[in-house]
Amino acid sequence: MSIENDTERQKQIDKLIRNYKFYQDKLLQVTQKNRSVLLKKIYNKHNFELTQLDKIKEGTIEKIVSKTIKNIGATLNDKKDEGASQNILLDSIENDDADSARSKLKILSRNLMQIEEETGQQTGYLGFPFLQGHPNPDFYIRGPLVLFPISLEYKRQAKNGGWFFHLADKRPILNGALIAALKKKGGYQLPENYEETFDDLIEEMSNAKDENLEEYFFKKVNGWIKTIIPIDETKNQIQTVPLEPLSKEDLEKLEKQPFHLVNYKIIGNFPQADNEIYKDYNDLIKNANLLDVGVIGELIDIEDPDRETFDSGDPQIDIDNTKDIELNTILSSDSSQDEVILESKNSDLVVVRGPPGTGKSQVIVNLISDALTNNKKVLVVCQKRAALEVVKQRLGQVGLDRYVVFLEKELDDRLKMYAQLYGIIEEEPKPMSYSELTVDEISTKIDSCVQYLSGLGNALRKEYFGGATAQKIYTKADGQYNPVLDLSSVDLVLGWAELDGYIQKIQSVETAFKRFEDKSHPWFGRKDFAEFGIMEKSRLNEWLQKLIDLAPRCTLANNSKDQADLPLLFDIYLNHPGFLKTKRRGAAKEIEQILGIKVTDSFVSENFERVKNGIAFWKIFSDLLAVFDHKKQRELESMVTDTRSLVSYLTEMQSSLGEFDAMQELDKKKNEYEKSIFAILDQAKTRFNIDDDWFSRIKQEIYAYWLAKIEQENPILKGDPISNYQREKNELAKLMEQKRQIVTKTIQRKIEGVIHPRYMYGRNRTDEQKEWRAFSTELKKKRKVKPVRKLFQDYSHYLFQIAPCWLASPESVSKVFPLKRNLFDLVIVDEASQLAVERAIPFLYRARRAVIAGDEKQLPPFDLFQIREEELEDEDEEISDEKSLLELARTRYRTINLSWHYRSKYQDLINFSNHAFYEGLLNVAPNAINDPQHPPIRWIRCNGVWDHQTNAIEAKRVVDEIRNIWESKFEQEGAYPSIGVITFNERQQDLIKDFIETRLETDPEFLELYTSAHEGAKKDDSLFVKNIENVQGDERDIIIFSVGYAKDAEGRFANFFGTLSMKGGENRLNVAVTRARKEMIVVSSIEPADIKPTSKYDGPKRLRQFLEYAKMTNSLNEEGQRAVLAEINPDMERIGESKKAEFDSDFEIQVYKKLQERGHRVETQVGFSGYKIDLAVIHPHDENRYLLGIECDGASFHSAKSVRERDVMRQKFLEGKGWTIERIWSRNWWRNPKHEIDRIDAKINELVKGEVVQKW
Repeated sequence: MSIENDTERQKQIDKLIRNYKFYQDKLLQVTQKNRSVLLKKIYNKHNFELTQLDKIKEGTIEKIVSKTIKNIGATLNDKKDEGASQNILLDSIENDDADSARSKLKILSRNLMQIEEETGQQTGYLGFPFLQGHPNPDFYIRGPLVLFPISLEYKRQAKNGGWFFHLADKRPILNGALIAALKKKGGYQLPENYEETFDDLIEEMSNAKDENLEEYFFKKVNGWIKTIIPIDETKNQIQTVPLEPLSKEDLEKLEKQPFHLVNYKIIGNFPQADNEIYKDYNDLIKNANLLDVGVIGELIDIEDPDRETFDSGDPQIDIDNTKDIELNTILSSDSSQDEVILESKNSDLVVVRGPPGTGKSQVIVNLISDALTNNKKVLVVCQKRAALEVVKQRLGQVGLDRYVVFLEKELDDRLKMYAQLYGIIEEEPKPMSYSELTVDEISTKIDSCVQYLSGLGNALRKEYFGGATAQKIYTKADGQYNPVLDLSSVDLVLGWAELDGYIQKIQSVETAFKRFEDKSHPWFGRKDFAEFGIMEKSRLNEWLQKLIDLAPRCTLANNSKDQADLPLLFDIYLNHPGFLKTKRRGAAKEIEQILGIKVTDSFVSENFERVKNGIAFWKIFSDLLAVFDHKKQRELESMVTDTRSLVSYLTEMQSSLGEFDAMQELDKKKNEYEKSIFAILDQAKTRFNIDDDWFSRIKQEIYAYWLAKIEQENPILKGDPISNYQREKNELAKLMEQKRQIVTKTIQRKIEGVIHPRYMYGRNRTDEQKEWRAFSTELKKKRKVKPVRKLFQDYSHYLFQIAPCWLASPESVSKVFPLKRNLFDLVIVDEASQLAVERAIPFLYRARRAVIAGDEKQLPPFDLFQIREEELEDEDEEISDEKSLLELARTRYRTINLSWHYRSKYQDLINFSNHAFYEGLLNVAPNAINDPQHPPIRWIRCNGVWDHQTNAIEAKRVVDEIRNIWESKFEQEGAYPSIGVITFNERQQDLIKDFIETRLETDPEFLELYTSAHEGAKKDDSLFVKNIENVQGDERDIIIFSVGYAKDAEGRFANFFGTLSMKGGENRLNVAVTRARKEMIVVSSIEPADIKPTSKYDGPKRLRQFLEYAKMTNSLNEEGQRAVLAEINPDMERIGESKKAEFDSDFEIQVYKKLQERGHRVETQVGFSGYKIDLAVIHPHDENRYLLGIECDGASFHSAKSVRERDVMRQKFLEGKGWTIERIWSRNWWRNPKHEIDRIDAKINELVKGEVVQKW
């Protein structure tokens, strides 16, 4: 669309404002379902009422409130209040009320901790006082006005153990959702400076005296709020009171109330993170008239008339023809990942679909390194903390994490962050060694290798002669065959598809050609019999018979003209001698010349009639001669003077007329077939042995001719290209690894070389150096430390120079960074399927270009901060229809699919997901070993009972299994594997957590195992227990999958599976079953057949299929696995019986047969996914293991989208999964198949011998 006038422009502005307001309204969920707006009742999962503590120990609330208000001063003055932590419920207090409170605190603490772990955001607050009343007659609010950040902790200790209440080192905040409700539902126009005046109130409280702090604070808040909205102070309740629950009916009956303050004191989850994003929308709306929308324009259907857009135009990127300087990566990558990096430079926005384990974090890290190499500013956004931590950890593996700022936990640890930044300024850049290559130099070397390897691959893969590749021809051709025909002199117009038919034609005429086109055959040299019929054949026979009969009665001249003259000459000789017999003498002389004999009277007398008969002979003979070519005519004419030989030859010709049909058929084919066939056969007559199979040799001649032409066109195939290939391949692998190190060092030098402290002091400093000094001074402060946002406002230019990459949640982005277009050159979004569009618009506004990564087959957007007040039971839960950022982006932009699966050690762990959700398109490494004692998926059957949405028997079995794993794995491997437990609902999750805690308290051996397993482990390797709603992004070595569902005590099975039974529920299953790296254990109290097809959605059906698949995998029943997968994905390539040989090419068949002849057991096309290993040699002493994988340079070899993937990444990938890989080249096989088989045979023996030596 083109904006042609102001009217059209205004339409765009109005539309943009409507869109912004639409997304802003969705953001805070200003409804009565939001507990921050209307707290209807206390749910243990979300809140805890402090009045319960006063029942246990009077005065507890007063102490908590006093410490809370005192902490304001400590926070504002950067003084850590050592007393900001208080034991609120001692273990030593034993009564029913205390036990009840402990249980509730545990539930709440778990939930707050889970949210913080997932998001890195503060969600725990102490809220008071509450504002309640009606903004309008139909809407009631009852929510905390002021929120004090807190956390809960249980400390198990000998003295004074119990529950502790911690005040965070943060200032109190306003309840943004409540303020938004006043604006939206009440229509109140709040003063622009309402936040500043609230901050002033908080500043004043920091200097308050200790006496009557709570009352003083209440009055101050009341005084502040009544300047904004009307307050009925007569209804205010300054005394702490318990919260009365409100039902739906209570709300309907509730009379309109004026606003007033009530001193409820509630701790718990009052989500506020979206407040900052909400404020961004205010600024976006203010600036909408500029139509400056950037990358979000296409997403929200708005055109920016002045925006320069980037569009690659070509949906396919030729990676091998892209200069390597465009790929500055620090981690290994495959072609689909490389394509993302290249596309991010050509397009405004790139969408990446990353199924489980396909290396999204790998791509993100490489996007970062490429951007930093090119001096770009990068922001990585994800609302899940774990995903951002993975990115930072991966950067840390190469030493780049120190240049990355991770805005986690709502910026708690500023001092640590600032110390990190100052350390960069202090760092002396490491000088570049004389011999060290630059990024440009090593990229040029890589380009050279890629060019050679790509050229060789292209030469082998390119199709010639209508469909033949060099690889195909090498496979068919006999490398030992020496060509003798000159096919270049033949007009050989022949395609690959026509070759077999062409050779069949040669074979069909070979026998006849050898016989009838041989010079010794009496009919050799004949003209075309193709048009002859029975009459012509009969006439030939008649002529021959007459000639045979006449020849003995004739005296013949060697041509018909002379024959015609002879009777006259004989008559002159006998009857007209002439004067002095001159005529007689002349006739005699001519007769002698014609017949070549001495003429006598008796000869003439005796032969007069014979020469007359010769005229009749020649008349017939001339007709016969017309059947032959000129050369054969001369040959036959030369025979007439030797009657005996002539008659013999004519007799042979007459006899050969019995083959007339065969000769006629040959002549017909001469007319029908290509002329080149008979031109080739003509050469073969003189160069082949008559006993050879000419058609077989001609086929080899054609192969040789074709290969000569191909090699002439592709000189790279001449000589010994495979040795050159191996050398270049090894060099490429070495250079790629070297470049990754060089890229890392280059980034480090660029950042560390920006400034050094010694340039910031002394005389003659530049203004910039003075600014650097002021900036570094701020970073070194221990007190009155500037908030990150303020530091960014003052020193953004310097911050970006030493920290060009930032990791943050959407909320942190809005909190820290100014709302400025093109603030970041590249914004990368992870887990975008779970990110609602309204949370993404503001941070994408800050992007010049963006990459959006996620997977629509995983979890959709969800209530991340659990804003809704109702505590939903499984049966009532709803699946969100919220549109994710990923879903929206996929409708507007081309999607790049990541295609290689890296996470799972065994293909069995991902096969189900691959075929159930991704149509089998993921490339997965086949298993190198199938251990019947340790199947990748174990099935444990329990006899559990479903009771109140829990299964206690199964939960106990899960805890037992955790212990068994730690004991057995440590004994076998000397290390503890990481473990994760996944349940279908939150209640089963909590029950398992309870059982683990009980076991830790009562079982010293379990406690010791637990402690040892976690000692020195990374946070992301600690034991987790989660339900399917919040496990996306996690992975562990071993996953225990607690199905939970079972028959109840009466033996009834409900056949309902919570969110799994809802729309999109199958995606939750997909997430759950793809978290394991090494092993999955399915603990189930039901059989697959127990699940009946009653749901209209796919979730239960997929669960049944997964349980079937798990049981088949447990028993290593490959055929059963295939049957389940084939039911799910009918397009899955089936090979019937698992041991049945199937081949990708004739080349593989030849190799397979030769290996079998050597006594090796070989399986073909090994694997369940789109990628298969061509041939796999089974270990001679262990049928459950493959000793060697063999790749032939066929379809699998050429299916790689880049040289880097084909020749470096894929082999490294397979070796990482336990394979030893050898490659057989078709050209080497063509030259010397025995040598290649000997080489493979030797490798097999070497591997077997090596294992024996190692064991010894």
